[in-house]
Amino acid sequence: MSRLSPEHATKSFTLRQLTRLLAVPSPVTPSGAPVDRVLAHAQASRGLGGPASGDDDIADPWGRRRVFYRRTANQLDLALDDLTVALTAV
Repeated sequence: MSRLSPEHATKSFTLRQLTRLLAVPSPVTPSGAPVDRVLAHAQASRGLGGPASGDDDIADPWGRRRVFYRRTANQLDLALDDLTVALTAV
């Protein structure tokens, strides 16, 4: 995404990068709607949670064996669980 639209690089995250940054204590106290709070926390935590890496990506299993589809599904499940917790936190 950042290669296609560099001006949005600071506002975009991979799903796993987002959940990794949400695990970092926020240097700010975000307010507003849950999505706004999550995004503000992630943006403020950028640089504190380490640089983006290949571990933030979820591999596309297209055309591969079933085990790769399961791995992708597990990675998505874990990341979405973390994001759900962040969005529903009071």
